[in-house]
Amino acid sequence: MYTRVRLPAPPWEIIMANIGIVWYPRKILRTQTKRVKDIALHREEFYERISQMFSIMYYRNGVGLAAPQVGWNVSLFVANPTGDRATHETDGKVFINPSIVGLGDTTTELEGCLSFPGVYAEVERNESVSIRYANLDKDGIEEEHDGFMARIIQHEFDHLNGVLFIDRLTDEVRQRIQPKLDSHKERIKRLRKKRLRELKEAEARKKKRAEKRRKQRKKRNK
Repeated sequence: MYTRVRLPAPPWEIIMANIGIVWYPRKILRTQTKRVKDIALHREEFYERISQMFSIMYYRNGVGLAAPQVGWNVSLFVANPTGDRATHETDGKVFINPSIVGLGDTTTELEGCLSFPGVYAEVERNESVSIRYANLDKDGIEEEHDGFMARIIQHEFDHLNGVLFIDRLTDEVRQRIQPKLDSHKERIKRLRKKRLRELKEAEARKKKRAEKRRKQRKKRNK
């Protein structure tokens, strides 16, 4: 029987302090993920990290999250089409080493991504999908999904291959949202500069405290 992944206890902010979402254009979002060779050997590690992924996904009001989006280079994603913690036990699913083995007709709908906060666009996807995958307890699972869940699966599966939803846009749609993408990149640059400045300031304070303690010890030893 499939072991449901238990979520860490609130507050969710504690989880967010330890691990967060990787935003575009970070390089790992373009990386081909590595398959998990022996799930049983990694079960405990996976259990904890998958729990964290679910917590982040719910905290960010998402419905799917792939391992590269949290800086983890493995072929794995989690999903819950309701996006609700309350339905986690019934609707939360873990997909390890997934492969898509069948696709239905196509449809175009609005789509977003947790790695592109505030960016939405119309993306063509297949209405149904057949997927083969493993979870923490079983390999060789094969299921067919349609509608919203099929879209989530295709979106997250793309992440495992370094493909982003903006890669599937028509030229017209891409041009329309390009200003938002440019604005997003600039925002990331500002955040990185701010983070580097904060790190330098923290390091300076650390050195100052260390120097103060050194002088105090020297004074006591006189």
